[in-house]
Amino acid sequence: MKYEARFGASFRPSLSASLLAVAVFALASGCSNEAKFANGNRLAANGADATAGALPGQSEGFGDQTQSQIDDLAGGSWEPLAFTESLQIVDRQDVSADIRPAFGTLDENVSMKVRTESRTEFRQAVRNNVANAFRQGHDGVVRTETFAVTRAGLLDILVVVDNSTSMEEEQQNLAQKLDALTSAVDDTNWQIGVINMSSPCLRLGRVIKRSDSDRTSAFLQAASVGMNNNVIEKGYPMAIRALKGECNGRYNPWIREGSTVAVLVVSDEDNCGSNNGSNSCARDYGKNATEMTDFLRQIRTPDKSKLYGIHWIPNDHSCNTALGEAWKYQEGITISGGYAGSICDADYTQTLQQISQNVRKSVVKEFILSDNPDMRVVEVAVDGQTLGSGYTVNGKKVVLDSASSDGKTMLVVTYSSGGVAKFDSVTLTKVPDDGTISVTVDGNLLDPTAWTIDPATRILRFVTQPAENASILVSYKEKITWRDQFSLGRGDVVPATVSVLVAGTATGGWSFDAQTGTVVFAVPPPEGAAIAVSYRVASDYTTVYPVAVSQADKVLGVTAVDAATGEPVTIVFRGTSVQFNASDVQPGRVIRVTYDYGEANQNQTWELASLPEEGTFNMVADPVGACTSDVRVEGKTLHFRCAPGDEATLHIEYKTITGRHATFDVSSQTGVDDSRIRLQTVVVTVDGIETQDYQLAAGKLTIGPAIVATAKGEGTISAQGIKRSKK
Repeated sequence: MKYEARFGASFRPSLSASLLAVAVFALASGCSNEAKFANGNRLAANGADATAGALPGQSEGFGDQTQSQIDDLAGGSWEPLAFTESLQIVDRQDVSADIRPAFGTLDENVSMKVRTESRTEFRQAVRNNVANAFRQGHDGVVRTETFAVTRAGLLDILVVVDNSTSMEEEQQNLAQKLDALTSAVDDTNWQIGVINMSSPCLRLGRVIKRSDSDRTSAFLQAASVGMNNNVIEKGYPMAIRALKGECNGRYNPWIREGSTVAVLVVSDEDNCGSNNGSNSCARDYGKNATEMTDFLRQIRTPDKSKLYGIHWIPNDHSCNTALGEAWKYQEGITISGGYAGSICDADYTQTLQQISQNVRKSVVKEFILSDNPDMRVVEVAVDGQTLGSGYTVNGKKVVLDSASSDGKTMLVVTYSSGGVAKFDSVTLTKVPDDGTISVTVDGNLLDPTAWTIDPATRILRFVTQPAENASILVSYKEKITWRDQFSLGRGDVVPATVSVLVAGTATGGWSFDAQTGTVVFAVPPPEGAAIAVSYRVASDYTTVYPVAVSQADKVLGVTAVDAATGEPVTIVFRGTSVQFNASDVQPGRVIRVTYDYGEANQNQTWELASLPEEGTFNMVADPVGACTSDVRVEGKTLHFRCAPGDEATLHIEYKTITGRHATFDVSSQTGVDDSRIRLQTVVVTVDGIETQDYQLAAGKLTIGPAIVATAKGEGTISAQGIKRSKK
């Protein structure tokens, strides 16, 4: 804030040695020389100070922001904040005095000092534009789809064959029985993978599919796995690796998503065999039935995965061609609910048929419709017979149970799809403001009489139900509470100094609450309007001024008058200063103060109380030439010589620096550790030049000492950001 002071004086001394003085204000730097300043902005990290970077969604001046967008920044009610404040860095006095050596009085002119008014800017809220789109329902369509029952149901079978030297006859017995293995599942979409107990790689390098023309010969070749005397019967470990698709260190999964999985192990010894040496599978995953069944549960639900076996059934004393009872295999079958037959049987046909029937119970007949039924119409028929039960419909999937699908060939499903319920009312997402709603149906604007709105429930109801598939668009402005109060955040504002601009125009219709520092409008300002409040606070008015005399103890009396009107002004003389009533301090007002010494004096040396600023001292004599011999200023001492009988008036003028300021309180704008305020940009200038040698923290702005020491005049701080209103 800029301060201006001007002192004038006339003096008629009779003292043998009088002193003309201008009181000096102490240098008020406001900061310690120990403060450290970096070459750049120093912004504190707390919520009350500036923060680097733009706020999300913020544009210059917040003119493009809606109130809801501003509120979303911190979950509260925010308003734009912008301010510019002048900074008085150098205190300088204009000193003028009239010295009349023949008289004992001195006059000075005191210019009242009032800081430049402060200005705080706000912006009225802006309503959000909201558009809610709806689509009227419709009856949908009815369609019929046909499926072959024999082609449904995915089944993946893994056959693990013991390839030890004792398995020659058993391999031949198995390899010729593909038809028995698939007898109960041949109406499903099956595929079979065959491995031995030495490797998880699929035999023939592929699976055998129901659709393969060579499926019988391929199974005969694959199941004849050969014999090896060094084989450890790793039935379960190899099965797990094969189900993962492992082969020679690579993985190529072959079981299909959603399929039923069946694992058949054919061996004359138990899992891991009878060899417990270093080559045993005791450390392999799958060494027991628990690990095998746990793995199955990881890839399939219990109803879609089972274990089967052809092995020595424990406690079957009639089996005399096997080498070991299969306790682990039998345990896995019991846990999973599968089926086992004896490895000692001369013919495996019956066992494989029993296994096939057990597997069939786990194969689900699933059919995928081309669309999701809306369940208004669903009719399921198998081989021409409409089913009342025995099927389920879940989304696009139709599932037949075994009773409805076994032995059947054709499924016909008739269903309705795409139907959407119709409506005669819609619920808006926001509360609409009065008079802002427009409704279009298929692009045609409806008359307001064609609908009604309940603001409490946000339900818009149509008088006539919109047509099927109609496109409905409801546009409106969101109802908000208009702001009619704008707080300056301080209680020391002088009410008489408050002025308000709305959209750049001075306006009335408002009051000011001095206790809370709040401008209150009788009618809220228009939507989006910029509100600027200018004001002064009590501390802006200077009531105490230094005097222009150095020998205060010699002063006999002091009087003051308005320099323009001559009206007396109350003044208190305090030796080194004079004090006025705050009510008498007005911008631009000049008070003439007269000091009465009561004696005449013919001194030729005057001691100034303050050091004149270089190049500013000037003295003019009236009449010209009187007392102007040997005029010089040395430091604070003025020298001049008068001739006998001179009754001259000597008018002197100069400028003196009374103080320098480095620290400024801007907390009324920025807050002090206040999370309600966020600053986006801060610009500090000194003598019209932007500087970054400053700190802004806890409501205090401190400019670097090097800048302050060389400053010639004033500075400014400008900032933009947002401020959350108090609840």
